Amino acid sequence: MSHSEKTGSITTRCLGAMLLLLGLGDTAGAVCRGKDLLPELQRQKPAVVNRIDQEAARMPFANGKLFRVTKGGVSPSYFFGTIHSGDTRVTNFSPALLKIVDDASSVAFELKEVGGMNDPEVQQQMGLSLLTHVMASSDDKVSALFPPAEQEKIRGLAGEYGIPVEAVDIYKAGFLALAFSIPVCEAKNHGKIPGVDELLARRVMSDGKSIIGLETIAEQLEATADHPPETQKALLASVVQSNAMLEDLFETTIRFYAAGEIGKLLLWSKSEELTPGTDAVQATEAVMATLIDMRNRRMFDRSRPLVDKGNAFVAVGAAHLPGETGVLRLYEKAGYTVERVE
Repeated sequence: MSHSEKTGSITTRCLGAMLLLLGLGDTAGAVCRGKDLLPELQRQKPAVVNRIDQEAARMPFANGKLFRVTKGGVSPSYFFGTIHSGDTRVTNFSPALLKIVDDASSVAFELKEVGGMNDPEVQQQMGLSLLTHVMASSDDKVSALFPPAEQEKIRGLAGEYGIPVEAVDIYKAGFLALAFSIPVCEAKNHGKIPGVDELLARRVMSDGKSIIGLETIAEQLEATADHPPETQKALLASVVQSNAMLEDLFETTIRFYAAGEIGKLLLWSKSEELTPGTDAVQATEAVMATLIDMRNRRMFDRSRPLVDKGNAFVAVGAAHLPGETGVLRLYEKAGYTVERVE
């Protein structure tokens, strides 16, 4: 395989990271064995846990994953918060949720391709259009941002994720930060174990319904990987530094989601205690502004016509639902009634 062919192959397979489905290398499935960090954090830093609890108590729609949205005389619509994992603790859907999905007149996910993200034809169609968002320039490649010793650490980590060492400088540092933001064990399972959103999308498609996308993949990558070089550097440095505890972070995330504590999950993900380094904290705040807040507004604007028609089912990442700038609060401010279902 030529260098250009290898690059294209990696690009079409590296379509997901964090909020996207990540498929890197032809590796076998793996079992994640992380531990819930919350008990230890409660013992060592109870003030941090108390702060998150207090902030979550004040946060709109901090609890729950399924919500009813209504206005006027139209049939109610439903919003469901997803997580990009196939862990059995989060894919055991309730009969009530499945009935809502089956009965919906229209169905929207973040991406219309979610049900076929691992289809080679879909990947091929998307690959070339994404190059501008994942391919590095002279300013945001690893060799331009990091000293030799740090470059070696990044290359070593890339190898664990199935990214050829020689390809590291091809990708933006910000994209690599996203790729490395989930544990290796979970990255190996993508494409082999369908996640929450993919399972629901497959159910919709098997019923002959079409899926509406609230965003394009290019828009998602623009929000997640297209940041100034220094921001990308801080994010990648933080991810490399915290990589050893990623399985524990992932387990803690599953624990919050399974309990329906999506407000705490969002606060946990923003916590300074989980982003080593001052630069990383500042970078995380900048990324969150586009990764969460800007996209919340876009999801609200694009889902609203469906909700106004009634009987819509909308599934987006759980982090987009809670909070003062969350999708549900945006609906409430616009005069809709929002109620927790489960």
